[in-house]
Amino acid sequence: MPLDGSMRFSVDLPQGFAFTAFEADQHALPARELLNRAHKQDGGDILSLEDWWLALTEDSEFEEDLCFVIEDSKGEMAAFAHCWSSGFVKDIAVHEPHRHKGLARAMLHQIFNLFSGRERPHIDLKVLKTNPAVRFYERIGMLTVEF
Repeated sequence: MPLDGSMRFSVDLPQGFAFTAFEADQHALPARELLNRAHKQDGGDILSLEDWWLALTEDSEFEEDLCFVIEDSKGEMAAFAHCWSSGFVKDIAVHEPHRHKGLARAMLHQIFNLFSGRERPHIDLKVLKTNPAVRFYERIGMLTVEF
């Protein structure tokens, strides 16, 4: 997604959902469980909490404020994403019962706004071209680049 420092994206969450600050002791386990469910469906890596957290936090591009959480009205994690400081969306997942409600769009718009403010020229993510989410990413303005 090409960015320009003056760009602002609307972050509209459906009623009953809210962004909450990532707290490792509270959110790391449900985040890993959500990502494992998503990766299982998409053929990605399934990691233990310990292996994932160690790899995540030891990466030179890790910043805790680049972990994004959306909770439902019960305080349960509905969506999670984390990014590298270079402007790369490392992982994003929406809990299956909450898909198609606008959570991924709101999450990505939040991410775009943050990195636009950091004057990043673009945001990247990697997804298999067979993943149905490719169409969603294109609809929100991301460009497809094949390697």
